[in-house]
Amino acid sequence: MRSLYILFFSCATVLYSAYSSAQSVFSIGIKGGIGASLPDPNSSLDINGQSYSLRTHAFYTGGMLGQYVLGNTIGIETGILNTYQSYSRKDLTDPSLLQSLGWDANIGVNSYQIPIQFMYMFRMNSKPNMRFKLTGGIAMDWHTQGFLKKQENPAMVSSILFGARIKNPRGKYGRIEYGLEYQYSLNGNYTFDLKTDQGTQTLHTRYSVLSFNLYYFFFNKHTSNTCY
Repeated sequence: MRSLYILFFSCATVLYSAYSSAQSVFSIGIKGGIGASLPDPNSSLDINGQSYSLRTHAFYTGGMLGQYVLGNTIGIETGILNTYQSYSRKDLTDPSLLQSLGWDANIGVNSYQIPIQFMYMFRMNSKPNMRFKLTGGIAMDWHTQGFLKKQENPAMVSSILFGARIKNPRGKYGRIEYGLEYQYSLNGNYTFDLKTDQGTQTLHTRYSVLSFNLYYFFFNKHTSNTCY
C-alpha cells in the first residue's frame, strides 16, 4: 500500500514539472452523485454468530472539490465528500422501491471520503467547445454508522477510482462537468462493526460502485486571460 502512494505522488511531481510553464487553472466546486453496486458485493451481516445475506441499495455522494489543471491537458483533483450506502436483510422483507433508493433500509453506513485523482483532458474535432476527461486515483474513506453520526475509531478503507467525464465550456456563473465513476476497495472485502440495541453486529461488504456524478465549479482562476 505504501509503495502505491509513493508512486502516485511521484507521478504528480513529474507531471507538474513537465507542465509548470504552461497555463494553469485552479477551480473550486461541488459534487453530487448517485450510484449502485455493480456487481453485487454479496454483503452479509453477522448477528450473535449467525450470518444473514444483505441487499445493497443506492449509493449517494456529495461534497466540495478543488481542481488544478496544467496546460489544458493534465490535472489533479481532491476534496472532501460525504457518502452514504444502505443495506437491508433479505430474510426480513421483500425489496421495494424505497429500499432500493436507500430511504427505507435497515442498515446505513456513512463515510467521509478524501479522493485524490489525476486527470487527462482531450477534445474531439466534432466537439471543439467540449472537453473529455479521463480520471483515475485513490480514495480514503472513514466509515461511521448511520447518516452524519460520529463514531469512535472509524474504520478506514482505501479504494481505487476510475472515471470519464464531459466538461462543458465555462459560462457566466461557472462550468459544469458530468460523467461516470467506478470505485473498488483495494483490499476487496472489509468489515465494519455496527452498534445496535442488540449489541455489536458485523457488516461484511466491499466497494464495487458505479455512480453518475454532476460537478459544478463556481470558482475558476486562470493564470492568463485565455479560457479553456
